[in-house]
Amino acid sequence: MKQGMHCAVFVASILTLSTASTLASDQATYDINTGKLTLPSTAAQGQPGRFQDVVLEPEGDGTWRIAELYDGVLLPERDVRQVSTISTTGLPRQLFIKVVGEFSSGCPEIGRIEQQRVGNALQVYVYYKGNIWLRNPGEVSCTMALVPFELTIPVDIYGLEAGEYTVELNNHEIRKFVLEQDNVEFGSLVGEHLDHCYYQTGQQGT
Repeated sequence: MKQGMHCAVFVASILTLSTASTLASDQATYDINTGKLTLPSTAAQGQPGRFQDVVLEPEGDGTWRIAELYDGVLLPERDVRQVSTISTTGLPRQLFIKVVGEFSSGCPEIGRIEQQRVGNALQVYVYYKGNIWLRNPGEVSCTMALVPFELTIPVDIYGLEAGEYTVELNNHEIRKFVLEQDNVEFGSLVGEHLDHCYYQTGQQGT
């Protein structure tokens, strides 16, 4: 993803933007009939959500066997046209990532959205939905129509200590920002302004 920041000021009414996606918060489930335990996602090599739909079966000796799992596929750069970050200036500050893109067929969908903080890096991961077209492409036919999509992702910055932070999306740095003080105080956002920064991925018009 190519960086080329352009910033403008927006009034706080932009907070009325609908959030098209939410952070993954579902829990593991246990089937009392089969004894299987299903984990919606697990981290691997420091990447949350790397393995998805993990099904564990009891071996009968106190151990578990991995019966199924899906290796998550991150939303590729080719599907992304523009990434924006939107943040408030009041306390507590809020931060959103807006992703605008286009799928090349009717099969792809947005799947899990995960995030974590590593040091001062706020890392957000957006995955494809792991359905049949991705796992077994020969079993399904996809329409060739282009399908636009748009996501607004809230980034978890509440409670962060004062300092400089980096925002990353699918392993690409998209923005740095500074908290002048700990992001814990409550205050009205009415009348506050937002700074809206974006960069182009270089895919527009292709």
